[in-house]
Amino acid sequence: MIQDLGLHALTPLMGLEHSIGTIDVSNLQGIRVAYCEEYKAAAKERGVPEEYVGESYAELDLCTGKNVPVRVRLGKYVENGQNQRRIIIVGTRGTVLYDMTNNVLAFQRGDKTDGVTPLLESDKTGKVVPKYLAVLRAGMEFLEGRNPFTFNPMSVAYEAQGIVLRALNLSQTSDTGVTYKQGAMHETILKR
Repeated sequence: MIQDLGLHALTPLMGLEHSIGTIDVSNLQGIRVAYCEEYKAAAKERGVPEEYVGESYAELDLCTGKNVPVRVRLGKYVENGQNQRRIIIVGTRGTVLYDMTNNVLAFQRGDKTDGVTPLLESDKTGKVVPKYLAVLRAGMEFLEGRNPFTFNPMSVAYEAQGIVLRALNLSQTSDTGVTYKQGAMHETILKR
């Protein structure tokens, strides 16, 4: 699970390095994992040995090169059991919402996280747009020598994979056996 969702979360953050500071494998400060009870039960019913059942939730802590603390929460079977790919960045000047499930990018000034207004969002006219169309277009542009980004996407993907693999190794030693019910909210899973 960390391998899949970790890349979704880290690559956009690494694209913001000019603002928040560098993110690399040395920035990883800790990881905590948990398991969805229903997921574990389904694996057991199918005869999967418990030691082969991967985590369904993880929190990664890191600090950027500009000393910006970052907590990445990755989870499946959370928030009404829905798979949601969302990044919420809360900073001193406002909140950014990057919702990859609904194709929305939004910003809200101030310290409130509700009422975030979209800056960009997908076509709501009912026209079906393939989920990864933007990714494919950007990839084709890059291959033709026209990088649509202010960074090298291959370097970012490579570095993000390194962080994810380091987190995966750390998770093997930080296994706490914490479980949660399907649909739990992120902030309730690993309470402090």
